[in-house]
Amino acid sequence: MVQKPLLSEDGVLNVRALEKELAEAIEFDRVYKRTDEVKKRAIHTSANYDEFKNRVACANMKPITSKELKEVFKSRSLSTNLSYRKLAQPTNKETPREIPVKSDLRPPKTSAEFTATWKRYVISLDQKWRYLQLTKASGIARLFRADIDADLMVSIVQVMRQFWKSLNQNGYEEASFILSVLQAFSTVQRFQLILCFLSNQQLAEIEFLLDRVEQYAKLAEHKDPSSMLSDKRLSALRRAYGIKEPVKPTCT
Repeated sequence: MVQKPLLSEDGVLNVRALEKELAEAIEFDRVYKRTDEVKKRAIHTSANYDEFKNRVACANMKPITSKELKEVFKSRSLSTNLSYRKLAQPTNKETPREIPVKSDLRPPKTSAEFTATWKRYVISLDQKWRYLQLTKASGIARLFRADIDADLMVSIVQVMRQFWKSLNQNGYEEASFILSVLQAFSTVQRFQLILCFLSNQQLAEIEFLLDRVEQYAKLAEHKDPSSMLSDKRLSALRRAYGIKEPVKPTCT
């Protein structure tokens, strides 16, 4: 680019040309000093030449102000919301939810498979109970040997309580299975830590279930010491869950 002469043929000073030349000189000096400072810092802190080159190339970049950042995020948020609204427009078509029938269910191989099936596919009380029976108490103890989510454990307890209630609190095999599952929970390595995170209401549900099963055991008079409903095993479960023994009435 050809620079205009600072002095005209008549000896008049070209003020605009002088201002432009001074501004360019000041800008050149600023860029030079800024680049030199970045080079001196980058040569000691860059991991490789590419990083050094990139940092030097960015030495003269104009910093983004907070106002400009807000404008960027505002426009991006608006664009995202518009896209979401288009995707979220209601349609008349309903996607049917596929729920596997009982024949499609199989014993879970991992704790993740059990949790996913329990939360997504087995919906009704009967389905959940049958899935528990399919998994077996020994399977629960094996799958959740190291840890079990407290909410999942409480959910299983609630299902067992509701199912036991639907049977009018009657059924030896069902009562034995419920106690077997509760015992399986007590074998989890972090069981005591899990109990610490349960609310009083959740602990009360476990106690209520134990009380009702124990009442059935006494009415049915299952006195076999090896039975899951024996007084010895019921007492052991109460101790494991930190539940006190029911107070027996004293005769006066």
